[in-house]
Amino acid sequence: MSRDVRISPIAGAPVQIDAQLKATVNLIDGGDVLKFDLDVGNYNHLRATQVGNAQILIVLDLHNEDDSWLSASPEELVFRKCAYWVSLYDAPPTTNQNRIRIDIPKDQVFSPTALDDIMTRRFDRIKEHHGGL
Repeated sequence: MSRDVRISPIAGAPVQIDAQLKATVNLIDGGDVLKFDLDVGNYNHLRATQVGNAQILIVLDLHNEDDSWLSASPEELVFRKCAYWVSLYDAPPTTNQNRIRIDIPKDQVFSPTALDDIMTRRFDRIKEHHGGL
């Protein structure tokens, strides 16, 4: 299993998202996408279609200088770059043995709005496949 965290609403729709979390200073700019080298084992878990919960990969793009990654005070917690998310659901199999380079769309910033959108889409899929609640 490639789940580091399970995300679910405190109240409301019975939706859960499983997420694999990664952090790196090595994202590669590929135009409209960021390229990330993922372990094949994680890739195979995240591309599975026979799962109970939706699964996503969240990659935190860290600043090159480790003392600049974040700052914290009683008033705020600030990350110097941001996190991106991608779903690998039904991605093609790979013959790679160790790592596979994946594309993460730059417009898929992991934010509260993005999370709300992901949860809403997952809830809509549940209703679609199960005829409602």
